[in-house]
Amino acid sequence: MRLDSVISSLLGDTAKNIRALFDFVDGTNAILFLDELDALAKFRDDRKELGELKRVVNTLLQGLDNLEPTSIVIGATNHPEILDPAIWRRFTHSIEVELPSQELRSALWNYYLFSDEAEKRPLQALSVCSNHLSCSDIREISLAARRRAVITGKPIELAQVTAAVLASETGKIRRPKASSLTTSEMEELAKQLQQRGGLRQVEIGDLLSTTRQHISKLLK
Repeated sequence: MRLDSVISSLLGDTAKNIRALFDFVDGTNAILFLDELDALAKFRDDRKELGELKRVVNTLLQGLDNLEPTSIVIGATNHPEILDPAIWRRFTHSIEVELPSQELRSALWNYYLFSDEAEKRPLQALSVCSNHLSCSDIREISLAARRRAVITGKPIELAQVTAAVLASETGKIRRPKASSLTTSEMEELAKQLQQRGGLRQVEIGDLLSTTRQHISKLLK
Protein backbone atom coordinates (compact mmCIF):
# COMPACT_ATOMS: atom_id res chain seq x y z
CA MET A 1 0.00 0.00 0.00
CA ARG A 2 1.45 3.37 -1.05
CA LEU A 3 0.57 5.58 1.88
CA ASP A 4 0.47 8.68 -0.29
CA SER A 5 -2.57 7.10 -1.98
CA VAL A 6 -4.64 7.32 1.21
CA ILE A 7 -4.02 11.04 1.67
CA SER A 8 -7.12 13.16 1.18
CA SER A 9 -7.44 16.92 0.81
CA LEU A 10 -10.54 16.79 3.00
CA LEU A 11 -9.90 17.39 6.69
CA GLY A 12 -10.18 14.16 8.67
CA ASP A 13 -10.53 11.84 5.69
CA THR A 14 -6.88 10.74 5.71
CA ALA A 15 -7.19 9.40 9.26
CA LYS A 16 -10.43 7.64 8.27
CA ASN A 17 -8.68 6.00 5.31
CA ILE A 18 -5.90 4.75 7.58
CA ARG A 19 -8.40 3.29 10.04
CA ALA A 20 -10.21 1.58 7.17
CA LEU A 21 -6.93 0.07 5.98
CA PHE A 22 -6.10 -1.45 9.37
CA ASP A 23 -9.70 -2.60 9.86
CA PHE A 24 -9.46 -4.42 6.53
CA VAL A 25 -6.32 -6.37 7.44
CA ASP A 26 -7.22 -6.97 11.09
CA GLY A 27 -7.41 -10.67 11.88
CA THR A 28 -6.34 -11.78 8.39
CA ASN A 29 -2.75 -12.79 9.20
CA ALA A 30 -1.71 -10.24 6.62
CA ILE A 31 1.65 -8.97 5.46
CA LEU A 32 1.13 -5.22 5.20
CA PHE A 33 3.73 -3.29 3.19
CA LEU A 34 3.55 0.45 3.81
CA ASP A 35 5.41 2.19 1.01
CA GLU A 36 6.33 5.89 1.17
CA LEU A 37 5.94 5.81 4.95
CA ASP A 38 7.23 9.38 5.22
CA ALA A 39 4.10 10.61 3.41
CA LEU A 40 2.18 10.23 6.67
CA ALA A 41 4.55 9.49 9.52
CA LYS A 42 6.50 12.74 9.71
CA PHE A 43 7.50 14.49 12.92
CA ARG A 44 4.38 15.63 14.72
CA ASP A 45 6.13 18.82 15.86
CA ASP A 46 6.67 20.04 12.29
CA ARG A 47 5.60 23.68 12.54
CA LYS A 48 4.70 23.80 8.86
CA GLU A 49 1.99 21.20 9.33
CA LEU A 50 -1.50 21.68 10.75
CA GLY A 51 -3.03 19.67 13.59
CA GLU A 52 -4.27 17.19 11.00
CA LEU A 53 -0.77 15.68 10.82
CA LYS A 54 -0.86 14.80 14.53
CA ARG A 55 -4.21 13.07 14.09
CA VAL A 56 -2.93 11.13 11.10
CA VAL A 57 0.25 9.95 12.85
CA ASN A 58 -1.69 9.03 15.99
CA THR A 59 -4.16 7.01 13.91
CA LEU A 60 -1.28 5.22 12.21
CA LEU A 61 0.32 4.44 15.57
CA GLN A 62 -2.96 3.10 16.95
CA GLY A 63 -3.41 0.91 13.90
CA LEU A 64 0.07 -0.55 14.32
CA ASP A 65 -0.46 -1.14 18.04
CA ASN A 66 -3.81 -2.88 17.59
CA LEU A 67 -2.77 -5.32 14.87
CA GLU A 68 -2.75 -8.99 15.76
CA PRO A 69 0.75 -10.39 16.43
CA THR A 70 0.25 -12.77 13.51
CA SER A 71 0.35 -9.83 11.10
CA ILE A 72 3.62 -8.55 9.68
CA VAL A 73 4.14 -4.88 8.87
CA ILE A 74 6.95 -3.69 6.60
CA GLY A 75 7.56 0.01 6.04
CA ALA A 76 9.69 1.70 3.40
CA THR A 77 10.90 5.28 3.12
CA ASN A 78 13.45 7.31 1.23
CA HIS A 79 13.51 9.91 4.00
CA PRO A 80 14.10 8.19 7.36
CA GLU A 81 15.30 11.44 8.92
CA ILE A 82 11.79 12.96 8.92
CA LEU A 83 9.92 10.02 10.43
CA ASP A 84 8.34 10.52 13.84
CA PRO A 85 10.41 8.74 16.55
CA ALA A 86 7.29 6.93 17.74
CA ILE A 87 7.01 5.27 14.32
CA TRP A 88 10.55 3.93 14.63
CA ARG A 89 9.68 2.33 17.96
CA ARG A 90 6.88 0.30 16.34
CA PHE A 91 9.36 -1.54 14.11
CA THR A 92 11.67 -4.08 15.75
CA HIS A 93 14.13 -4.21 12.86
CA SER A 94 15.59 -1.54 10.61
CA ILE A 95 17.41 -2.32 7.37
CA GLU A 96 19.21 0.41 5.46
CA VAL A 97 19.40 -0.24 1.72
CA GLU A 98 22.51 1.60 0.58
CA LEU A 99 23.18 3.00 -2.88
CA PRO A 100 24.50 0.41 -5.33
CA SER A 101 28.22 -0.28 -5.64
CA GLN A 102 30.10 0.68 -8.78
CA GLU A 103 30.05 -2.93 -9.93
CA LEU A 104 26.27 -3.11 -9.51
CA ARG A 105 25.75 0.26 -11.22
CA SER A 106 27.73 -1.02 -14.18
CA ALA A 107 25.56 -4.15 -14.35
CA LEU A 108 22.37 -2.06 -14.11
CA TRP A 109 23.38 0.23 -16.97
CA ASN A 110 24.35 -2.79 -19.04
CA TYR A 111 21.00 -4.49 -18.39
CA TYR A 112 18.59 -1.57 -18.69
CA LEU A 113 20.19 0.84 -21.15
CA PHE A 114 21.85 -1.28 -23.78
CA SER A 115 20.05 -3.78 -25.98
CA ASP A 116 22.20 -3.94 -29.13
CA GLU A 117 25.15 -6.28 -28.63
CA ALA A 118 27.15 -4.24 -31.13
CA GLU A 119 26.75 -1.02 -29.14
CA LYS A 120 29.78 0.54 -27.52
CA ARG A 121 29.20 0.39 -23.80
CA PRO A 122 31.17 2.85 -21.63
CA LEU A 123 29.99 1.09 -18.49
CA GLN A 124 33.00 2.06 -16.39
CA ALA A 125 32.50 5.77 -17.07
CA LEU A 126 28.73 5.58 -16.59
CA SER A 127 29.08 3.75 -13.30
CA VAL A 128 31.58 6.32 -11.99
CA CYS A 129 29.47 9.40 -12.75
CA SER A 130 26.26 7.82 -11.39
CA ASN A 131 27.53 7.06 -7.88
CA HIS A 132 24.76 9.24 -6.39
CA LEU A 133 21.90 7.28 -7.97
CA SER A 134 19.84 4.39 -6.65
CA CYS A 135 19.00 1.23 -8.58
CA SER A 136 15.54 2.56 -9.45
CA ASP A 137 17.01 5.90 -10.58
CA ILE A 138 19.30 4.14 -13.06
CA ARG A 139 16.42 1.98 -14.27
CA GLU A 140 14.11 4.97 -14.83
CA ILE A 141 16.71 7.03 -16.70
CA SER A 142 17.61 4.03 -18.86
CA LEU A 143 14.02 3.14 -19.73
CA ALA A 144 13.20 6.78 -20.49
CA ALA A 145 16.12 6.89 -22.93
CA ARG A 146 15.07 3.64 -24.58
CA ARG A 147 11.45 4.76 -24.92
CA ARG A 148 12.57 7.97 -26.60
CA ALA A 149 14.80 6.00 -28.96
CA VAL A 150 11.87 3.77 -29.95
CA ILE A 151 9.53 6.73 -30.49
CA THR A 152 12.02 8.75 -32.54
CA GLY A 153 13.52 5.78 -34.36
CA LYS A 154 17.00 7.02 -33.47
CA PRO A 155 19.79 5.44 -31.40
CA ILE A 156 20.16 6.33 -27.74
CA GLU A 157 22.31 9.44 -27.33
CA LEU A 158 24.69 8.78 -24.47
CA ALA A 159 25.36 12.49 -24.09
CA GLN A 160 21.69 13.06 -23.22
CA VAL A 161 21.75 10.14 -20.78
CA THR A 162 24.92 11.47 -19.14
CA ALA A 163 23.44 14.96 -18.81
CA ALA A 164 20.36 13.46 -17.15
CA VAL A 165 22.56 11.49 -14.75
CA LEU A 166 24.49 14.55 -13.60
CA ALA A 167 21.30 16.63 -13.26
CA SER A 168 19.56 13.97 -11.17
CA GLU A 169 19.49 13.50 -7.42
CA THR A 170 18.75 10.35 -5.47
CA GLY A 171 15.02 9.75 -5.91
CA LYS A 172 14.60 12.85 -8.10
CA ILE A 173 15.68 11.97 -11.60
CA ARG A 174 15.86 14.08 -14.72
CA ARG A 175 14.92 12.29 -17.90
CA PRO A 176 17.08 12.65 -21.02
CA LYS A 177 16.27 15.65 -23.21
CA ALA A 178 14.47 15.21 -26.50
CA SER A 179 16.93 17.37 -28.44
CA SER A 180 20.65 16.89 -28.93
CA LEU A 181 22.96 18.87 -26.67
CA THR A 182 24.30 22.19 -27.91
CA THR A 183 28.03 22.89 -28.09
CA SER A 184 27.90 24.97 -24.92
CA GLU A 185 25.99 22.20 -23.12
CA MET A 186 28.58 19.65 -24.28
CA GLU A 187 31.37 21.88 -23.00
CA GLU A 188 29.72 22.30 -19.60
CA LEU A 189 29.01 18.57 -19.39
CA ALA A 190 32.62 17.68 -20.23
CA LYS A 191 33.86 19.97 -17.45
CA GLN A 192 31.42 18.47 -14.94
CA LEU A 193 32.52 14.95 -15.84
CA GLN A 194 36.15 15.87 -15.36
CA GLN A 195 35.56 17.67 -12.07
CA ARG A 196 32.93 15.42 -10.47
CA GLY A 197 33.84 12.06 -11.90
CA GLY A 198 37.57 12.45 -12.41
CA LEU A 199 37.19 10.77 -15.79
CA ARG A 200 39.91 10.72 -18.42
CA GLN A 201 39.32 12.60 -21.65
CA VAL A 202 38.91 9.38 -23.63
CA GLU A 203 36.21 8.20 -21.18
CA ILE A 204 34.41 11.54 -21.42
CA GLY A 205 34.59 11.21 -25.19
CA ASP A 206 32.94 7.78 -25.00
CA LEU A 207 30.08 9.20 -22.92
CA LEU A 208 29.58 12.19 -25.21
CA SER A 209 30.06 10.13 -28.39
CA THR A 210 32.96 12.21 -29.62
CA THR A 211 36.75 12.01 -29.87
CA ARG A 212 39.34 12.63 -27.19
CA GLN A 213 40.70 15.47 -29.31
CA HIS A 214 37.31 17.19 -29.33
CA ILE A 215 37.01 16.78 -25.57
CA SER A 216 40.47 18.29 -25.15
CA LYS A 217 39.32 21.37 -27.06
CA LEU A 218 36.12 21.63 -25.00
CA LEU A 219 38.09 21.54 -21.76
CA LYS A 220 40.49 24.33 -22.72
